[in-house]
Amino acid sequence: MSNIIDNTGSTIEVPLRPCPFCGSPGRRVVADDQVHLGVECSACSACIPPTHTEFEALFRWNRRSGGIAGAGGRATKGISTARKRRSARANLALARQSKQMIAIRTKTDKAVARLRSYREAEQRELDALSEETSARLAALLPRIEADPVLKGMVAVLKRPHEAANGQPTSRTQQRMSPSWCRP
Repeated sequence: MSNIIDNTGSTIEVPLRPCPFCGSPGRRVVADDQVHLGVECSACSACIPPTHTEFEALFRWNRRSGGIAGAGGRATKGISTARKRRSARANLALARQSKQMIAIRTKTDKAVARLRSYREAEQRELDALSEETSARLAALLPRIEADPVLKGMVAVLKRPHEAANGQPTSRTQQRMSPSWCRP
């Protein structure tokens, strides 16, 4: 209970009702300026921010709906209201969207699982082709190094950080150089 002085100068006793959502007791929260007050639940962190006078904060906390909602709908069981119908429609729409998202996610997961085996086979083929190409180049490397023109080209390729004009190349160009050319 809080004793608050109203506009006429008389004292009003304002009770602090329990949280409308979980039923736990509320507690006052004072702002840094020590003038404004708010109320928060001691359990579920529902709150009225500390931007009001004491009377406004307590009034706003106490008039919050949720007493029926705190009972989980048992208090209005069997009674049809526009608010309940609107809420039911919104919940049904969310449930449908959720069901559609689950169906899409399931289809996507199945497609990814099917494609994974193809991707792994493709990766094995690319690895084999890369090894074969590297082996061919390794076999040709003595002939290439014997030719002075080709030897100069290999020297340039082994320096991926510099282009032919001596300027640094981009990281993309460095990554694109073949593995057998890297130092």
